[in-house]
Amino acid sequence: MKVDVVLVNTRQENFQQGIFSLGNSRKNQPLDLALAAAVLEKQGLKAKIIDANLLRFSHQKVAAMILKEQPKIVIINTAAIDRWECPLPTIAQPSLLAKTIKEKFPQVRLIAIGPHGTVAPKWVLKKCPAIDVLVRGEPAITLQKIIKKQPLPKILGISFRHHGQIISNPSRPYLGNLDSLPLPAYHLLPMKLYGPLSDHFNGEKFTGQTHPFSIILTSRGCPGRCTFCFKKMYQDNKAYRFRSPKSVVDEIEFLVKKYSVRAIYIQDLSFCVIPERVMSICREIGRRKLNFSWGCEARFDSISPPLLRAMKKAGCSFINFGLESGSEKIIFQCQKNIKIEVIKKAIADCQKVNIAVGCFKLLGLPGETRGTFKETLAFLLKNKIAIPYPFPLNLPLPYPGTPLHQQAEKQFRTKITWKNAPQFAGRVGTNFFDQVTVEEIQRLTYQYQLKQNGKNKDKHFYRLLMKEKIAKLKSFPKKLLISLGKRSFSKR
Repeated sequence: MKVDVVLVNTRQENFQQGIFSLGNSRKNQPLDLALAAAVLEKQGLKAKIIDANLLRFSHQKVAAMILKEQPKIVIINTAAIDRWECPLPTIAQPSLLAKTIKEKFPQVRLIAIGPHGTVAPKWVLKKCPAIDVLVRGEPAITLQKIIKKQPLPKILGISFRHHGQIISNPSRPYLGNLDSLPLPAYHLLPMKLYGPLSDHFNGEKFTGQTHPFSIILTSRGCPGRCTFCFKKMYQDNKAYRFRSPKSVVDEIEFLVKKYSVRAIYIQDLSFCVIPERVMSICREIGRRKLNFSWGCEARFDSISPPLLRAMKKAGCSFINFGLESGSEKIIFQCQKNIKIEVIKKAIADCQKVNIAVGCFKLLGLPGETRGTFKETLAFLLKNKIAIPYPFPLNLPLPYPGTPLHQQAEKQFRTKITWKNAPQFAGRVGTNFFDQVTVEEIQRLTYQYQLKQNGKNKDKHFYRLLMKEKIAKLKSFPKKLLISLGKRSFSKR
């Protein structure tokens, strides 16, 4: 049967600029594409998904596969589902893929989805001339309208070219009833090849080898107001939306029974927002006697001992929390707004029921100092959260469309786009990296890790200390020149 639509999970490469770096997408199912494919299949279309990121297919190979299928439409993404809240800032690979496809198959209609075009459609279309139509925000329903061949000017939520001009239609309202969507087209994916990484499963019990594995999405958006979080793909001053417990457990049961899935990561930005709903999901898992391990992401202030006991009974083995910092000052300054005592209690409650705790951390949030960084290390030590060494330099990036982006543009008095945003990572509202060297960060981390492991300072610690001193000596002339420059300027 002839393929009507090919959907491609774009191959991504690691991105690094200075000390800021992001890895490519994890080996997770591209749910946006799978969901879009399911919607299109309900329209009677034949769809095919090429997961080039998982399979590490080159752009040339993807283009050759598409040419062989001769579809009418090709859909590519600029970021995978597990990266739309923290996507790679570059669109170099999607642009190259689009160009390669068009060179081999010029008559195909090429559509792109993803967070980049959602907030900067003109910029993306200018950078990617091979793309014909850009879908902003939630893609499934909008793609359905395009496939039905509705006139482009009448389709909400798209940007496109018309007589040399880029036209952006009004946005499509966010979908209210998530239960109206079909299950993702898992049958179009190589399900046996997907697996969890360390930041999905925390603790000795989970080593990243729990296969088969799947992610699922049970809600969209988050009621939190963290200044650094990119939510435009699924939320823009709109209410948090969620699926019914039955719909969620139906999908879980399908994955467990159809694909023998043993581990599931609930990809929601914050799964436990409505405790009663989570309780219902846990009861339904128990009623259906589904045996699998699972984890999720949650806010510290959304859990309680009764909820944790129910989650544990239903197979929950870990929860990832957005700690970001061990300093209450930093936590409130970035509008996460959770008291340290609440965080401590939540961690202790998880540990009591043997649910592993993972903590996401950001270094260089507004207000960050050497003192607040040491507060974070001391917090991890005191609350028995593993201190990573070398300390991962996860920096807050001022993603376009976030309050942190607005703060960055005001502070630096310049236009900040996807292209130059990495230059300002970890620099908004703080001069932390002007005062603290990377070598000192690693030395302090190692020092606290030694304390956590009950060990004394060793040769490696003193080597780190020496590197730190050398780095400070090298930076001294530069700092002196800057200081003298500021003084001479002030005298004028």
